[in-house]
Amino acid sequence: MKKTTWTPLPYKFIGRGQKVEPQIFEQAPQPVREGLKFLGVTGNGIPVYDRFKSHFQDHGFSAEVLQEALSHIYQTASFEKHVVNMGRVVGCTTCVKVEAEDRVVMAVRKRRQGPTPMVMGRQPELCSSVVIILKKVRDEMGEYFILITAFVGEGSEPEPWDRQLAPGSPEHARAVRFWQTHALIYDEEVIDYIIS
Repeated sequence: MKKTTWTPLPYKFIGRGQKVEPQIFEQAPQPVREGLKFLGVTGNGIPVYDRFKSHFQDHGFSAEVLQEALSHIYQTASFEKHVVNMGRVVGCTTCVKVEAEDRVVMAVRKRRQGPTPMVMGRQPELCSSVVIILKKVRDEMGEYFILITAFVGEGSEPEPWDRQLAPGSPEHARAVRFWQTHALIYDEEVIDYIIS
C-alpha cells in the first residue's frame, strides 16, 4: 500500500458562528409538534418528528431503516448525536477521507448556509451504520425529539460554518480538523453553487 502525505484543505469560513445558550425545555414549552411529520419512536419510547425545512430526504435512505435505527436509541440528553451500527449494509456513505491525489472543490449545497468540501471522481462506500442527531423538545403533550439530521455513515462533524458552533470553541476546532481531511462525494444534484 502506497503511503501518502496530504496537506489539509484550505477552509474558508463564510458566515458567523454564534454561541448558543443551552435551552431549558421545562421552562419554555414550544408547541410546535402540530404539522410535523412523525418518523418513529426511540428505544425509550419518545416520539421523533421531522423538522420544518428538513433536508433528511437528501440523504437517501428508507423510512424503515430510520425507524429501526431510532428503536436502538435511548436518549435522555437535550441534544445528542448517535452512530447506530445496523449489523448489515444499509447503504453507502458519501463522506470520505480525502487522499493526496483527490481533486476537491468547495460548494454550497441546497438548503445549506455555507460551503462543503466535495471530492470529484470518487464512488460512495458501502456502510452498515447510520448517524442520527436528535434535539429534545417539550410541548403541552410532553417530550418528543426533532430530527436534526440522519444519514448513512460512520459519523462526521458539523461543518465549521454551523451556527451552533462558537468560533474558537473545542467543538469548532474539532469540526475544522475533520473537514480538512474529509469531503462529500461531488453530486451536482445537491449543489446550489460552487465557490472554488
